[in-house]
Amino acid sequence: MGWRAHLAVVVAWCCGLLLAEASPILLSVDINVQGQHIPLDFHQGQEPIDVIERFRADHALPMDFQQRALEAVCESIPCTRASPIIFATSIHGEDNEFVGEFQLMQGDEPADAVASFCRQHNIPRPFQLNMLQSICNQPNIACARSDALLYRQVITDETGSVLGALEIFDSQEPVDAIFAFLQPMLATSTSVEHMLRQLLQVVCQSTVATCSRTIPLLFRHPIVGPDGTDYGTLEIYYGQEPADAIFSFAYKYDQGIQSAASTAIVFSSPIQLETGSADDEHPILTLYAGDEVADVLFHFGRQHNLTFPMRSQLFGMLCNRPPITCTRGHAVVYARTFAIET
Repeated sequence: MGWRAHLAVVVAWCCGLLLAEASPILLSVDINVQGQHIPLDFHQGQEPIDVIERFRADHALPMDFQQRALEAVCESIPCTRASPIIFATSIHGEDNEFVGEFQLMQGDEPADAVASFCRQHNIPRPFQLNMLQSICNQPNIACARSDALLYRQVITDETGSVLGALEIFDSQEPVDAIFAFLQPMLATSTSVEHMLRQLLQVVCQSTVATCSRTIPLLFRHPIVGPDGTDYGTLEIYYGQEPADAIFSFAYKYDQGIQSAASTAIVFSSPIQLETGSADDEHPILTLYAGDEVADVLFHFGRQHNLTFPMRSQLFGMLCNRPPITCTRGHAVVYARTFAIET
């Protein structure tokens, strides 16, 4: 569904107050403004704080007038809220169907209010950004930021000491924001991982934020060749060996890239031995970039007493499985260089 906004400026919203003035007066108060007594009337159907704020703005009164007047008025007539509406806009769908009425309260950050409204009505993010830009261009509306605050919480460690306030914005991946907050604060990776898991359980709820992954991204950079060729973006995640990530990237995007990952791991997995049970600790078979599979399997087999059929089965599984390559089918069991004098 497409979306469009009918932005009603504050003046248009104030017209709603003017229409309500045809209704009966519930309360009338004389306000002394620079020696003149000016009536402040509250009609049925009007929210008192909206009337008070319009009066304050019209007569350039200080902000503390708003609270003092509200406390006095609410003793006589019903009040349902303490913040005035400073902006209102009607949102309609592609077929001009009414979606909802967006209202911005005094003191609210526009980015947060817009994001909350759009989540409530399943409005896509591109429209959210356009809507925010339109609102921020209105007179007398101040926008401090363009990103919406999804989550804010004071975090304490296991001893009760305050680590600080964690803030997550809608432009961030939650796990990256949490990791960036925790990593400088905690001494060990175990502590970081433990608190990271706990916070993800809280933050990654549909009512708070959308999480697309649970592993922090540590490095992200576009890779461009000397001739200007775009090779894509290199990403390295928490717990990943940089050499392995670089090697995999180089192999995936362009095998002509000269990678510095001469010791990159191309395969590593526990191997269940023929004579062992499922509960036994299995030895790890590891292949590095440039290793010849037949040679590695020969030495691994001798170390762990693998039979020839078992080695052959592993060889068939591993060979020519990118990025693993095999140039021969037999292991070199002995090699020596001879010099022949002439």
